[in-house]
Amino acid sequence: MESLFTLPGQHFQIYYDLFYELAFVASFLIYIYEGKKRKFPWIPWLLMIASVRIFFIIGSKIATYSGQEWAGFFHSFHFPPTEAKTVFGGLILAVAGLFIAKTWLRFRYRIFDAFALAIPVAMAVQRVGCLLVGCCFGNPTALPWGIHYGVFSPAYFHQVQSGVINSTATHTIGVHPIPLYIIVYSLIVAGLVWKNRNGFKAPGNLTLFSVTLLFASRFMIEFLRDPLTNGPLGTGFLGLKLIQWSLIGVVIIFVLIMVTRERKFKNKTITNPVSSPNYLVNISYIFFLSLILYVGRNWFIPIEKISILLILIPVTFALLWKLFHQLTVPGYRMASVILVIFSFIVMAQTMEVKQSADSTSGFVPKAWNSIGFGYAGGSYEDIDLGCEGNVISSTRHTYNLGRAEYKHYFSPKENQMGTIGIRGYFGQDVSEYPKVSPDYGTKFPIYGISPYFKYDFRWVGLGAGFQLGKFVYGGYESSTILPLIHLRVGPRDKLFGEINVINPSWLYTPVSEYRIGMGVNLGREFNFLHFGYARIDAGDALYLASTFMLGNNFLLEPNVSFQIGAGSGFQGGIGVHYMFGESPMKKKHRQ
Repeated sequence: MESLFTLPGQHFQIYYDLFYELAFVASFLIYIYEGKKRKFPWIPWLLMIASVRIFFIIGSKIATYSGQEWAGFFHSFHFPPTEAKTVFGGLILAVAGLFIAKTWLRFRYRIFDAFALAIPVAMAVQRVGCLLVGCCFGNPTALPWGIHYGVFSPAYFHQVQSGVINSTATHTIGVHPIPLYIIVYSLIVAGLVWKNRNGFKAPGNLTLFSVTLLFASRFMIEFLRDPLTNGPLGTGFLGLKLIQWSLIGVVIIFVLIMVTRERKFKNKTITNPVSSPNYLVNISYIFFLSLILYVGRNWFIPIEKISILLILIPVTFALLWKLFHQLTVPGYRMASVILVIFSFIVMAQTMEVKQSADSTSGFVPKAWNSIGFGYAGGSYEDIDLGCEGNVISSTRHTYNLGRAEYKHYFSPKENQMGTIGIRGYFGQDVSEYPKVSPDYGTKFPIYGISPYFKYDFRWVGLGAGFQLGKFVYGGYESSTILPLIHLRVGPRDKLFGEINVINPSWLYTPVSEYRIGMGVNLGREFNFLHFGYARIDAGDALYLASTFMLGNNFLLEPNVSFQIGAGSGFQGGIGVHYMFGESPMKKKHRQ
């Protein structure tokens, strides 16, 4: 029977990175929810999350090492680079990282059940990227839900080398969609964890229950998975893979631990300990995690470093601020940060809201408009790498862009706001090829329009649109139409995570494949700070952007970004919007 699904196996690597980060964001938001519900102190709790993240990444990679790679490690004491990962190894070492952090930070709260739901949810999200890339493919199958992968996929290369297909084939024969199976059982496990969240007496058993179900399901799926994708753990022994024998052992141990703990647990009243914050311990642990990150700076890939830094950087600033607040005298404290206070005073100015006489809640539905202009410029480097990680070619780009934009805002209810806008931009991108000739270069025009719609509730924001025009993409001029997608999760008036896919931005050129990061509200409706990771065809970048009101009508939008990884570059821009025409929205009454 012919399979129903075919994936090209090309142009999907970026989506592996995207869903890798989405899994991190999903788990991070669950951790924040759990920490708030359980009343954990924020700084040590965030440090524990960062510790789990780092050790999970390390464990997921080193568990794929072969005997030869381990021999190389003990000879040079440097971890060999690898792109392979296994959740099994990541979870094992994440538990070790959690124990280290809990002991070091003297964290006396009962925390293990806070991870029960995040683990299967993050696994389900991350496996979408695996499904698109085809790195975890299964054995051949004639079932209708089997997947054909294209000529650039790992499954295609494996089937050509093993003689299943010849090199002229346009795609693989159908294979079991292993990531899809994992997504399904991960969501089932997440549902069972949620349903039984109050079903265990012993604290920590809910997380053991979650992981045990995941490992037991994984054991069954391994019968359908190609052993090649397991690395050294795919070796057969007595009819099973080594990974399956390992899973059997872990499941038996976890079941025995759960049963024993449930039987011996005595119902006691659980009270959270009250203790003053230990800044020295927190700072020392930040240095410990930073040291791991520094030692492995050439071993962690950029997207792994970004997911760690997105926790470490904010928590470091929060700790320094608390320490500063603790050690300074209030009278002199204000004088020492007068410039910062001045900036916040400027940023705190916003549009006046006129209250109606019959308003009881203090909120009046309103609508208004804005017109804006901006400019951005900078440079970036498009790098082509060989199989060994060496630079084959590099193209240096400089660009400049002008932008004009109109927006219509409307706020029908409190904590809700919609935006309808259209953005136009124009400029040029100049590419230089130093390996060909210092004088050789190409100029590409950039122009386009981008209509869009966005609606924000307090906890969720959604947006969509498209952009039509000419862009520089992959080092070449491209004329096309691209969709725009925006997603925000978290309280808009406090701290939230956000994702922008194919969003016109001032990072490099108008087109970024995706941006993923966090936003912080600075106290007013339009005062925000955004930071995070961006991925475009040229490579990886970090970005920092903000919006804030100046006076009652002007909105400023400064932003900067810089390229990381093999290439180098720095970009910046500034925009200004003038807001006008504020008026109350007309209420519709039923007759």
